Amino acid sequence: MAKGIGNRDRQEKLYAAAKQGLPEQLAPCRHYHSCGGCDLQELSYEHQLEAKKRSLTQLIKSRGFDRFFASVEHEMVASPHPFHYRQRMDFAVAANAAGLRHCNNPRAIVATPECLLNSEVSQEVFRRCTAACARLGIPAYDTLNHSGGDLRYIIVRRTRLGQQLCCVITATEDHAQQIDSIAQEFTADGSVQSFHWIVISGKADLSVGNSLRHWGQPFIEEEILGKRFVLGPSTFFQANAEVASLAYGAIRDAVEASAPELLLDLYSGTCTMAIVCAEAAKRVVAVENFPDNVVMARRNAAAAGFLHLDIVEQDVKEFLASWKEVPGFAILNPPRAGMEEMAVRRILELAPERLAYLSCHPASLLDDLGILARRYRPTRLVQFDMFPQTWHFETLVLLERV
Repeated sequence: MAKGIGNRDRQEKLYAAAKQGLPEQLAPCRHYHSCGGCDLQELSYEHQLEAKKRSLTQLIKSRGFDRFFASVEHEMVASPHPFHYRQRMDFAVAANAAGLRHCNNPRAIVATPECLLNSEVSQEVFRRCTAACARLGIPAYDTLNHSGGDLRYIIVRRTRLGQQLCCVITATEDHAQQIDSIAQEFTADGSVQSFHWIVISGKADLSVGNSLRHWGQPFIEEEILGKRFVLGPSTFFQANAEVASLAYGAIRDAVEASAPELLLDLYSGTCTMAIVCAEAAKRVVAVENFPDNVVMARRNAAAAGFLHLDIVEQDVKEFLASWKEVPGFAILNPPRAGMEEMAVRRILELAPERLAYLSCHPASLLDDLGILARRYRPTRLVQFDMFPQTWHFETLVLLERV
């Protein structure tokens, strides 16, 4: 059954061909037809994977890349857990609800005391925090009129190591005593190991920022392929740690096979892939420009103890403009919009022997491959289902210079 109007309607039209002929089922979540968090619960997980693979195949063909990928198998990697896989959820707060955005109206909030994407432990922390804020008289911020109220978001994170973080975001510092009371309660009873308070006073609808104060541990830890990484309330990290491990493992295998003298990790985030792959290269340079990520990246690198890993806090385009050394291998993991054209063209000039491009948006990936195809050919194409129950996925393309 088609779901939603507006942007969701356009998405349905875009993916209609990919879903054609697949049997539908009753969505398991009672919020599905109002909540904007999921797109595909009316398909079994097996059929979700088929639809996503079809969608990428059709996009590749429509963009004229079918010959480019003709020599490689199109692989699809499923998530070990189709539900309860997200390690971070951002719940918006309105006067009458706390939960996720409405599928037809992103300004409206659907109350989601249950969520099949989130772990039940994190969901219970969200329910308790919501109730505590209401009990202690912390009113919701009015996102439509940007006036009145205070509470904007409740964020929960849980790692596979069993560590829990909760963060509240308010518009003012007016309810410090109430927030302190909640934080003291949650950290004292072991519900969370880390509790943060962020204040965002402007009109921008943001769920990341600098902590005004924290209780308990400043960070929690996640483990990927035997390496530990610290996470705060605003740290970028893949939402599905199980699938991230599979994707990063595929990249590490490629780097190990190449054994480069120099490895570049561009758009490095918290330095996850650089650290996972560091033992396979003689020298590693990771480039990231978001300050919070850089702080975490340096913590992670110091904890890993790799002396041959350098972290550069700079925009990738600016970094590449002045960088002269030719890396044996470069990892490209840009944001959804893809790489800036000047950065892609600079990669062509430097001409690393091998590339790994991991993308969360296949259309922008193909935009960049349109330039890279002048000097590179693919050796592997893999879809990783990082976001079950939604149309989103990660695509990995391994390339070698020709």
